[in-house]
Amino acid sequence: MDLNEIDRLEKSVQQLMFRTAFQNLQDTGIHPGQIGILCILLESQELTQSELARILEASNASVGTSIRRLMKAGYVERRCNPSDQRANIVRLSDKGTALAKLMRSRRIELLSIKYGGMSEEDMTGYQTALQVIQNNIMVFLEKKGSQ
Repeated sequence: MDLNEIDRLEKSVQQLMFRTAFQNLQDTGIHPGQIGILCILLESQELTQSELARILEASNASVGTSIRRLMKAGYVERRCNPSDQRANIVRLSDKGTALAKLMRSRRIELLSIKYGGMSEEDMTGYQTALQVIQNNIMVFLEKKGSQ
């Protein structure tokens, strides 16, 4: 088993997926990193900027920048939270809702392409391997944090 080759393939797949996502967005004017905000708001209706940052595991500042760009493009709307004037509530505009639904269907299409040709057994094995990898990294980080 060649770990370097596995790592190279993993990076290659990630780069191809990012490039494909970027191409899928060319007609929208948004960046792939902003898709998460649209998809989360499609499911949650409206959230504060801080809630979005927590869900995305991103800084408030970077989420704020993305929200401003999405507002400028007409995809999201922001208003003051009536119960906390310091917080803003973010929601999709009609244009943003249409785009989020389009992105969701394109994502499903892309996943079908990505995993096409894999049997149910292959998919189960792949899922198991990813769970083991995720757990290994989480255990490592927990150990590092307790040192």
